[in-house]
Amino acid sequence: MRNVLLTDKIDPGKVTRLNYPEGNVLDPKSRIYPFKVHNGKTPMTRFTRPWSFRRSSAQGLGCLLGDYDWKTAISKGMEYAGLPFSGEFDFAETQYMFQTTHMVAPKEKSLSCTECHSSNGRLAKLGGFYMPGRDSTEL
Repeated sequence: MRNVLLTDKIDPGKVTRLNYPEGNVLDPKSRIYPFKVHNGKTPMTRFTRPWSFRRSSAQGLGCLLGDYDWKTAISKGMEYAGLPFSGEFDFAETQYMFQTTHMVAPKEKSLSCTECHSSNGRLAKLGGFYMPGRDSTEL
């Protein structure tokens, strides 16, 4: 996985992928791994364009989910991270990929093996690798 760092500059006119897999079908160590994609908005400092860090929990301590105050939460978070904050912030369109170990569906709603491992399954159009149940070999 590749992750964007707090100090990375971003282009607020484009969707920024906060994290993303870097696998490649030519890399023998790569594996297919399911993800959920979350699209949202993430706060950034307005003038310097790095990401902003914010405190998320602990009510009454300047944290977003406790006090519901973006400016204070960002200020406290940036202070904690040792980064400057001008007091000005905005939001940028972002995309984050959750591995399926996060928010997994209950077993009653999970996929069967053949939903991916079949000739007309969800991964039918992916190429460059052998998938049991979808591909065949000639002997």
